Amino acid sequence: MAFPRQVSLFLVATQFLTRLPVPALVDFQPSWLRHSARYFPLVGTLVGGINVAVWWLLRHALPPALSIGLMMAASLLVTGAFHEDGFADSCDGFGGGTTRERVLAIMKDSRVGAYGAIGMLSPRLKPLLAGIERADSVAFDFHKWAQVPYDAGCIVVRDPVRQLETFGAEAAYLRREQRGLAGGGVWPCDLGPDLSRGFRALKVWMTLSAYGADRIGAIAARTCELAAMLASRVDAQPDLQRLAPVTLNIVCFRFIAAEGDLDRLNAEIVAEVQEAGIAAPSTTIVNGVLAIRAAIVNHRTTVADIAILVDAVVHAGRARAAGRTPFPKKMPPVTHRGQVYREASRLGDAGARGPFPATSAGTLAAVPP
Repeated sequence: MAFPRQVSLFLVATQFLTRLPVPALVDFQPSWLRHSARYFPLVGTLVGGINVAVWWLLRHALPPALSIGLMMAASLLVTGAFHEDGFADSCDGFGGGTTRERVLAIMKDSRVGAYGAIGMLSPRLKPLLAGIERADSVAFDFHKWAQVPYDAGCIVVRDPVRQLETFGAEAAYLRREQRGLAGGGVWPCDLGPDLSRGFRALKVWMTLSAYGADRIGAIAARTCELAAMLASRVDAQPDLQRLAPVTLNIVCFRFIAAEGDLDRLNAEIVAEVQEAGIAAPSTTIVNGVLAIRAAIVNHRTTVADIAILVDAVVHAGRARAAGRTPFPKKMPPVTHRGQVYREASRLGDAGARGPFPATSAGTLAAVPP
């Protein structure tokens, strides 16, 4: 549904700060989340008004303590404990910080996930991560957006002294010496929780050397563009419903053109699409309902793959709702999650596994290899 821009920004702020249902925004842009901050106080007033209304309705029928307790429970339901978490961070910040920078560092709430910091390499995505430079430390994975094979995590720490104080090992058998194998400066085990570890940095160095930071940043930006395309296709497909704004590269949606237990149906759709070797979406919970979660990170993902995923989900949903098997030919039973990703990764080169019809004008039908 299309709304005036300011109304859309208010709805984005409401969806970000609360669990209150809002209409789907067809023309959503990732930058709206940043601009919606102007409406955060208004949303806070709305939440406060709901709390006051609950207390006012209950205060004549229940004891004061109970009515206040139920008001707090209503706040938890409306916000998902968001404000309670923010209140705790604020107390921690003002109680533990002696300077403005320190207060902001403590209060900073990471919303970049396990790999979002890579977005700093993209000029287009960098503004969405404004404030990350105030953090005392940032942890993220190279094995997602940075296209490095699993696993490769990274931590960037502002103060190396505190890092050594936190992770430095002092066991007797790790005693430092002036000479020999135990000689030298800082040991790798002093910089993180691992005592014994492999040479993970080699594959990170090789990837950065081969592609460069600009290329990786461009890949991250492209996956966000593809996510926006997927969101648009979901919004244009009446059988599907998008469940959350698309800020970066993750799209959460579900099949709704059926009766009965939609959570179970959507879980079955995901399993069908995975086992058919078409794509590898996962599931999550959004606002209390099961969602199909598409996290786009692979540099080989194309516009055609987006269309194939939408067609596959709609086809599987309609078939399952009608009691039919969506994809007669499936991969052998999967016993390891990695196998799903290895099999589904072939999609970027070979197309979908099994034909099924297009579901809307302009949507590409999958073509067998």
